[in-house]
Amino acid sequence: MASGEDAAAAAQEVLLYQAAQTNIFWTSSAMALLAYDYLLTLRHEVRFVWSRKFTGATVLFLLNRYIIILLYLVDIITLFPIISKVSACPGTGRFITVLEVLPYIVWAAFSSLRAYALSSRNLPIGLLIFVLSLVPAGVNAYFFSTFSFVELPSPSNCTALSDITAQLMTIVSRASLMAADALVIGVTWASTYRIGKASRDARLGFSFGTLLLRDGEHLEVLVAMNIVHMTLNTVKPNDFVQQASYVTVLENPITSILVSRFILNLRAIDHRG
Repeated sequence: MASGEDAAAAAQEVLLYQAAQTNIFWTSSAMALLAYDYLLTLRHEVRFVWSRKFTGATVLFLLNRYIIILLYLVDIITLFPIISKVSACPGTGRFITVLEVLPYIVWAAFSSLRAYALSSRNLPIGLLIFVLSLVPAGVNAYFFSTFSFVELPSPSNCTALSDITAQLMTIVSRASLMAADALVIGVTWASTYRIGKASRDARLGFSFGTLLLRDGEHLEVLVAMNIVHMTLNTVKPNDFVQQASYVTVLENPITSILVSRFILNLRAIDHRG
């Protein structure tokens, strides 16, 4: 009996070690992607955001851009034995879970406002997209509430553990997000032709319609990533170490980057106009 328990404990340690190493690689890659894009677009941010009047769009841009950066900075800290006191681990972990939920609220507001504006201020469409986009925030908030944070030997360090599986919650969360994205894509395509035709008639160069069509394609990429995320969680059994695939580790930074670039491009067209 003792040998069986020892073998199970050893297997658990191996899973923890493998999950910690994989998490370090994915999180570091996401942070590198965010840093690279930040350096590329900082001058545009200074010109089109900080040098302009402070508006609701400015608030949306700053929340979208800097919450995700703060999230991965704090997340990187927990990947290494920097937190010397065990008591600091639960507090840091809870702070990270709050930062994990907040971007979904920002993105829900962005998607709903975008659809509302493009659909000639159709309030039901805007509200529907907002509610659908908000489902991942609620699902993640519930799931994160089941976490217990423990300080483990390196490389695991501050680790979140849960005794419930995330398979069903992942399906609900991603399905609602894909439905919201599909609605935004439909609204965008419906309005692009009208706006593009008006721009061509006015003999404008790079038009607002062109921007919508080009930057709107990012939604198709996100839908594809959500499909991959759902598939991996369906075919791969969950365990107490790895509750979900690592797709969202890159999907969330990519979403933040694309939203930021859309707002910056919108400001650039307005500046030229």
